[in-house]
Amino acid sequence: IADTEEDGLLLLRRELSHSTFLRALHSKRQLQEVMVDFWANHFNVFLYDTAYEHLQVADNRTVARAHALGRFADLLSASAHSPAMLVYLNNARSNANSADGVNENYGREVMQLFSIGLVERNQDFSPVLDGSGQTVPTYDSAVVAAMSRVFTGWTYAGQTDANYGRVDGRSYAPMECHPAYHDDQPKAIFRGIVIANGNDCAATLERALDALSQHPNTAPFISRQLIQRFVTSNPSPGYIPRAGQAWSTSGGDIGRVLRAI
Repeated sequence: IADTEEDGLLLLRRELSHSTFLRALHSKRQLQEVMVDFWANHFNVFLYDTAYEHLQVADNRTVARAHALGRFADLLSASAHSPAMLVYLNNARSNANSADGVNENYGREVMQLFSIGLVERNQDFSPVLDGSGQTVPTYDSAVVAAMSRVFTGWTYAGQTDANYGRVDGRSYAPMECHPAYHDDQPKAIFRGIVIANGNDCAATLERALDALSQHPNTAPFISRQLIQRFVTSNPSPGYIPRAGQAWSTSGGDIGRVLRAI
């Protein structure tokens, strides 16, 4: 809000900050605004860490604000197609043919921060322990590599293969995939799931996002954070499963989960 620049993209930063503040202050849909804030922090894109501030405006409108009280699966998909997110996490030009290899930032964060977390969880959020009393990781480096390959070939909308990765006036639209730059080999992710859709990058992405949304960790991982936001920072072991049950029976409907909370 303190940004006083009046020209170019810096003005968009200020207007986005102002509009967010004014909506939170004056909207008659206060729960909607609280959830927009919650999801904007959960699927965080740092406003001052990108040269494409106009993408942040689109991200706010098409991700957190559009799906604040909807299905988590739709929210996750919207974020995965957001150019602001993929610029922020270095995936907007991911190319399976690159001699430098595939960037793994987004492939890691979509699991660690956005959906399933670092270790396997029981439905009360307590960690699953192996026979030696150690926590069980949800993924390893091989899974990160495979998940990152899922996101190869996705770049700014409206480009031809020859202009892959180029930014223009259409770049605020949801990301599009170019099969020529997509890794078409099978991808073994967590829990024995193998994604083998060849160069059909849209089907590959949908399968991966479905696996994340339906993972047993996702309900307690997100439900606990919602309880912490609305009720208590230290929810009881019985509270999280009750919210998680609403998640499971509704297919991850955030409104239903909030009613249960």
